[in-house]
Amino acid sequence: MKTPECLPKELLAQSTRIVTGFTKHGCMLGLSESVTGGMIASFLSNVDGCSKILFASQVLYSIPGKSSFLDVPIEEIEANGTVSEFIIAKMNECMARRFIKTLPSITGERPRSFISLAICGVAGNGIENLPRGNVIIGMDTYALPDENIEEIVPARREMEWYQFKGDRAAIILRASSQALFWLGCVPFLSTETNN
Repeated sequence: MKTPECLPKELLAQSTRIVTGFTKHGCMLGLSESVTGGMIASFLSNVDGCSKILFASQVLYSIPGKSSFLDVPIEEIEANGTVSEFIIAKMNECMARRFIKTLPSITGERPRSFISLAICGVAGNGIENLPRGNVIIGMDTYALPDENIEEIVPARREMEWYQFKGDRAAIILRASSQALFWLGCVPFLSTETNN
């Protein structure tokens, strides 16, 4: 069996910085990946201690899969598009809801914040009038109160479209890299870098 290539060193270094910083600041992370197929979680899970910050990761690819996991009717997904700000928002909200349900059962030090990051896009042939390389990333940041809660509203919500060049593998790698860059730019990590 052929030995797989090593992970790009700069992305592994960025993943290490994210895991270290999120651990230090008591922040947990939820990932919802479509176009990247789990690559973002794969980079992070190569870092020791990742389980302290990575709450969960879900890969949602097909329309039925998105409909089932996000509890959104297929017709609504088709009307808004599988690569859309609507889907990004639903992916982030789904992960946040799942996280909230677990809060009462968390033992030890309670997280102070939660970040939900979602990504979808087109790595192959164009779909829904979107060309190859169109990718959208969204990130919701939640501050967590000390008491148990039933619903949280993001303190910050960001979304951005990208147009990446290259073949399927290059687009997936670039999209994963951009998402890791986003996670490395959360306010508490950015402040640390600038000091």
